[in-house]
Amino acid sequence: MPPRTRYTAALKGGYCPSHVDTRLENGKRVCEICSAYYKRRYRKLVSEGFCCSHPTIPVVPGQARCRECVQIKQLRDQILKQEVVDAYGGKCQCDCGCSESIIGFLTVDHTANNGAEHRKQIGRGIYRWLKTNNYPKDSFTILCYNCNCGRSRRDDKLCPRKIA
Repeated sequence: MPPRTRYTAALKGGYCPSHVDTRLENGKRVCEICSAYYKRRYRKLVSEGFCCSHPTIPVVPGQARCRECVQIKQLRDQILKQEVVDAYGGKCQCDCGCSESIIGFLTVDHTANNGAEHRKQIGRGIYRWLKTNNYPKDSFTILCYNCNCGRSRRDDKLCPRKIA
């Protein structure tokens, strides 16, 4: 059996691809032994100034990855943000009527005004969380940065553009 097929078969069967007799915990892709090895390898490479994905290429200063990996991550993040924005209507949903649609100006708004609490629960990565949870429409919407900040600073939570 080719190596890639063996790897896939082990994962589908719920076993570690490297230690085929070790059953995986729910949602894990490797066993604890492999996980510890990958963490040690990552720390060693980063401490020596090399990319964790391309061990012979130096990292970008202040990053744990090489320039190519940083660019790939940025592209993935842009695609993910576009998917989230599209799932919530593709433009600012504020009732002031601004209809901003330039993705760089759009942000996720917690409609229950519990953003700080939610970030403590999930950490960073709101876009990934929204996608994983099938874009819940009852608690989130897309607003442009001006509307989001303007509403958050008012007690009545109304957009300053609508009031003006």
